[in-house]
Amino acid sequence: MATNLVGRESETAAVLSLLQEPCLRLITITGAAGTGKTRLARRVAEEALTAYSDGVVPVSFLSNADVEVSRAIGRMLGIDAAGDEDLERALVTYLKDRRTLLLLDDLDAVPEAGRFAARLLSSCPGLKAVVTSRARLGVPEEHVFQLSPLPAPDLARQPDVDELLACPSVALFIAAARRVSSDFKLTPENAAAVAAICVRLDGLPLSLELAASRTNLLSPQALLSEFERRGASLQRMNAGRGYSAQHPTCRATIRGSHDLLSPEERQLFRRLAVFVGGADIDAIYAVASQATGEDEPDSLLEVGLTLNVLRALVDAGLVQPEDVSGKARFTMQNAIREFALEELVSSGEEPAIRELYARYYLKMSESSDAADDCVGVRADAGNIDAGLRWILRSH
Repeated sequence: MATNLVGRESETAAVLSLLQEPCLRLITITGAAGTGKTRLARRVAEEALTAYSDGVVPVSFLSNADVEVSRAIGRMLGIDAAGDEDLERALVTYLKDRRTLLLLDDLDAVPEAGRFAARLLSSCPGLKAVVTSRARLGVPEEHVFQLSPLPAPDLARQPDVDELLACPSVALFIAAARRVSSDFKLTPENAAAVAAICVRLDGLPLSLELAASRTNLLSPQALLSEFERRGASLQRMNAGRGYSAQHPTCRATIRGSHDLLSPEERQLFRRLAVFVGGADIDAIYAVASQATGEDEPDSLLEVGLTLNVLRALVDAGLVQPEDVSGKARFTMQNAIREFALEELVSSGEEPAIRELYARYYLKMSESSDAADDCVGVRADAGNIDAGLRWILRSH
């Protein structure tokens, strides 16, 4: 399924152009939370796929420092070895004669990632890497591409509807609004409010999408009034709580969407944060729903209730459905997942949910059926690794 990306045509073309430069082997897309680094990297990988005869290897990393980069890449390639040095040699042997693109997402808390990627690139002439991180990796081979928020309208000029339609942040807001309300249009009556929302949200794609997801309930004028009423207090509340890694506008928007959820929706939302790279409905039911962790649902009614709550999270823009080889998976953008993890820790539920999570994926890794399902195992490589690490640490 093609990555949904609006307003980033020039940035996509720029990164693709950098990839075509023979001397540029490692491109790091940096930017604040909510700017759309992951989506840009995925779109670039999709566009560049035909140029890499041996394919694109996407690897997402859990946001903590004990991630082993070599093992995460090895699992995606189906390569394993007893020791780190043996595994690195095995990866070099596999990749050195191949034309491959590594897509390494969310490397913020993986300090050795840049050095490891640089070593791989130096040994594998046909290999290139696109990385996303909030900060540069700090290796000599790195070329940094700074991703800024989308341009917002100039309210001082009072642009008309046609001018606003050409503004990237407005275009994204409209596209996101139409996903929840297909007849949404920019009109002379709502244009000023839409423009003001884009300015107030600093042109951040994630914030714009979350706001637009509520246009099936509120007009842009009502949305703007709500932001004016709640936005400043939300940002003040979060400013002193140690969240410097996230853009304050992005965090305030996520908090606002979260606060509108029902108790059942909030519970599922925070529990979904344990999943690395998303999960299918079976895993969500077993780990994160109201169930007790049984592999099979007690009734179709319980599954239906879980799906209803999940649908509400999708409608709120907090969870994205994806199709992976014909099977539905549900993911969170990194900034949203980071917020949900904090909510999970604060709730006191984290140890119990982590235990269910770890046991579920341990069973998957041991299952002969799962071993035969290469697509499924690769999609859940991050979950299997994180589950095994939890078991090793807690038992």
